[in-house]
Amino acid sequence: MSKLISNINKTLDNFKFDKHRKFRKIIYKDLKNNDVEKDDYGNGYFYQSLDKINLSGLRSSKNRLKEYDISKYTKNSDILDIGCNSAFLICELEQNFNSCFGIEWNKNLIEIGKKSIKYLDLKKIEIVHGDFLEHNFKDLFFDVIFSFANHSTYDKGIISTEKYFKKCNFLLRDKGKLIIESHHPNYEKKQ
Repeated sequence: MSKLISNINKTLDNFKFDKHRKFRKIIYKDLKNNDVEKDDYGNGYFYQSLDKINLSGLRSSKNRLKEYDISKYTKNSDILDIGCNSAFLICELEQNFNSCFGIEWNKNLIEIGKKSIKYLDLKKIEIVHGDFLEHNFKDLFFDVIFSFANHSTYDKGIISTEKYFKKCNFLLRDKGKLIIESHHPNYEKKQ
């Protein structure tokens, strides 16, 4: 079903004639160059949407942020987005935060995210290619950590949830918030 939705999104986006059309074509071309098929969470198109450039995705970034009421947690915060994908979700954030740091192990998606951040002229967002569990955050600590269906992944990028949550806990400041999105019940047991 998600493959069908991705194909529909790709087709509809191709028929959008607006000021962002040329940029959408650039990042779609970059997405097509993704040589790691196992990490294609978008089934051939974008996993996250980016309404700011009129781009569809399997998951609506704007709706997810609204549904979770994220803006009430991000005000004046330093944020970490683990597995930020193409950074579209953090590009959609209300710019009420101090800083946002995204990490993603798919280098191709990071390059798309960096282009999008530059295109949108967003100043408080930094994203890096890396493995969350192995990355040295140096002296970075966070008020809010987003863990949107990343605590375990079907591609086996994260296999130790214990190690994952210990690192999250270490990186959170006192009274910090860890915002977790679970996987669909078809992929993750209830417990």
